[in-house]
Amino acid sequence: MSDIFLSYSREDNATATRFAEAFKRAGFSVWWDQALRSGETYDEVTERALREAKAVVVLWSRTSVNSRWVRSEAKIADRHGTLMPVMIEACERPVMFELMQSADLTRWKGDENDTAWRTFVDDVRTHVGRFDPQQAAPVVMRNSRIRGLRIMLPLALLVLSGLGAWWLYSWRTPGLLHLGQRHSIAVLPFLDLTAAQADAPLAEGLAEEITNWLAQLPDLRVAARTSAFKFRDANQDVRKVGRQLNVDYIVEGSVRRGRDLIRVTVQMVSVSDGFHMWSKTFNLADADALHIEDTVSRSVAETFNTRLTKETERRWSARQSQVPGAYDLYLQGRSELKRVTREHNQRAMELFRETVEQDRDFPLAYVSLAEATMYSVSFESRSVAEVAPQVIALLDRADALSPDLPEALAVRGWLAILQYRLDDAKTYLNRSLALNPNDAEAHRRLGNLYMRTAQPRHSERQFVLASELDPMDFYTYVRHCLSLRDLADFTAAAVACKRARELDAENPWGSLATSYLDFARGQYADSLQWLERAFKLSPEDVDLLDQRVMLLLEMNLAEEAKRTLARLPEAASPQREFMQAAIAYAQEDPVSLAAALESLMQKSGTFQMNEWLELARLQSISGDLAAARKSLDRARQAADWQAAFQSRPDFFCLGTSNAISIAYIELATGDRATGMRQLDDLETTLNTFEQDGGACAGVYSLRALSRALRGDPESAVANLRKAHDKGWREARTTRREPYLQSIRNRQDFQQVLAATNRELQAEAAAASRRNQ
Repeated sequence: MSDIFLSYSREDNATATRFAEAFKRAGFSVWWDQALRSGETYDEVTERALREAKAVVVLWSRTSVNSRWVRSEAKIADRHGTLMPVMIEACERPVMFELMQSADLTRWKGDENDTAWRTFVDDVRTHVGRFDPQQAAPVVMRNSRIRGLRIMLPLALLVLSGLGAWWLYSWRTPGLLHLGQRHSIAVLPFLDLTAAQADAPLAEGLAEEITNWLAQLPDLRVAARTSAFKFRDANQDVRKVGRQLNVDYIVEGSVRRGRDLIRVTVQMVSVSDGFHMWSKTFNLADADALHIEDTVSRSVAETFNTRLTKETERRWSARQSQVPGAYDLYLQGRSELKRVTREHNQRAMELFRETVEQDRDFPLAYVSLAEATMYSVSFESRSVAEVAPQVIALLDRADALSPDLPEALAVRGWLAILQYRLDDAKTYLNRSLALNPNDAEAHRRLGNLYMRTAQPRHSERQFVLASELDPMDFYTYVRHCLSLRDLADFTAAAVACKRARELDAENPWGSLATSYLDFARGQYADSLQWLERAFKLSPEDVDLLDQRVMLLLEMNLAEEAKRTLARLPEAASPQREFMQAAIAYAQEDPVSLAAALESLMQKSGTFQMNEWLELARLQSISGDLAAARKSLDRARQAADWQAAFQSRPDFFCLGTSNAISIAYIELATGDRATGMRQLDDLETTLNTFEQDGGACAGVYSLRALSRALRGDPESAVANLRKAHDKGWREARTTRREPYLQSIRNRQDFQQVLAATNRELQAEAAAASRRNQ
């Protein structure tokens, strides 16, 4: 029985000779067809040697991939678990072997001290059971203490020790990587090569662990798991994958389980040229894997001793689940959470609760459950005041298990944003990113924070960073689209929205963001079309119908708005009454308006701040200032009242701000000082927004409303004209609502209004044609 059976093409005889002789000098017995003796039957002897060999080394080349003999020998070896393929020149392997990692020795010319050759020889020694630590490349190891962790973490750390050694070697070697130069990397889901796919959780978990470990290193930009795992089932060139992920290197691997052995094969590929930078095969007995975690993790820390601190190691160890199966539930929950819809969020919460039940000491499960609870504010119309205690309790539990988790800090920052504790939010998010600059979600949330603080250019920068880290995440492009809209960069915004829709065509957010974009640039017919598409994707979302009604009313299509209202479920209240009031006001129907407002008052016992403010607005524009004053006071008494909510810079480009209606009520009911302070605060925020690049029509229309209420008609008309030039089309609001009363009779105002009406009529006609 030979250690090695060498399979090759006749055209590669010289290379095969070099391999055979080098293997022999390394102490292996080698069978290849040069060993055939005269008179022996070729087929019979070859087949017996092939089946008896401990390792079958197949040399892939442009000629061998087309050789029927080589392909057959590789297939038999694969079936017996003895296949060890080698690339000796760049070529396309047979399809069935493309998914199997091959050692890259395309540059090996016979130097037995070559790192790639020595690594492959170590692999062969391990495979044939002749591994000799004295012959292998040195690895720093220390005494380990047994810790009963699942297999995934030890394997991941072992793989990382190899990656770490390569990385350390590479930046010390001229022509490879260098300190001070930031490189990017993505870890693809590992392949489960077992027939029954029984090790799929282990394979994915390994990639997850390696991704999270590498993300701790400040010199690396690591593609987010959510993007890398989009290529779970992709059988394509890793160079193409790398270009889509916008990274320099790809790490890929496979898991194969033998009778008593787990074999993990890992390789790193350069995206620029497809060359294998590093590869390694680990053969571990199941029992042995449970004993190596401490030794290997310490080895990894020492390998990265200039970058990976002991504090980072401590935090990382505290993050892990100690219960088999809990981590798999957690990963499923994260996948559901990323879908950003009500149904998926509810499923994510169920999975995270199951995770916590299985492992009550798993900090990331508490953080993710807190995150999903936060999403319920928008998906289930829960108030921030209601969910805040639950979220804080979950995050406190996570902190008790593992202080200063970057993910926990990011969720605290998100909660602080919604509570309008914006300085606290900035502190939390910057701390999170200092600990893990590769956290795309934290960049997204910081981008959202900058939207709330009227800094659109800062916001857009964060979404760029998030998209670089997570280029396959559709929601990043949704937010990037809206930040570019705020900067009035409508062409780039349309590209970002289109990318969002391409990445997840079934999610309504892509269409909804596109609707907001078209509204901001005055393309109401297109906006309406995208809004309808969003509703078809999420027919249970009554907020989308509400927005459709408002848009139709702006286009003077009140009858179509009524038909939209009829699509509202009977149980949707008070949304129905708010829509009825808006339609009645638009149609100048005081009886129906009074009835709708009365019905709203009867249902106001459960109103939150937003609903009280909208009721106050409707009452004020209908002329009932006394009732409007009372509703405004009730809004300020609501549990979720936030004074900072009045401006909402992230709504500026929709031409909307509660500050205008509040200031009007204050001024109209005699409290001029408070009303003027309200306008001062709004204009300060508008100035901040404009100074940071904000240039959409809504900025100027809101400033026009503020200047008109102040009694500055010249400035009001000038700003309204600028708004019109950038796409402002809200002529209906302007014509009826009282905010622009002071300039309504001016000729220059009437000219702007006439031009806007012509454009609105064209948009309405386009919308009608599409509905026919």
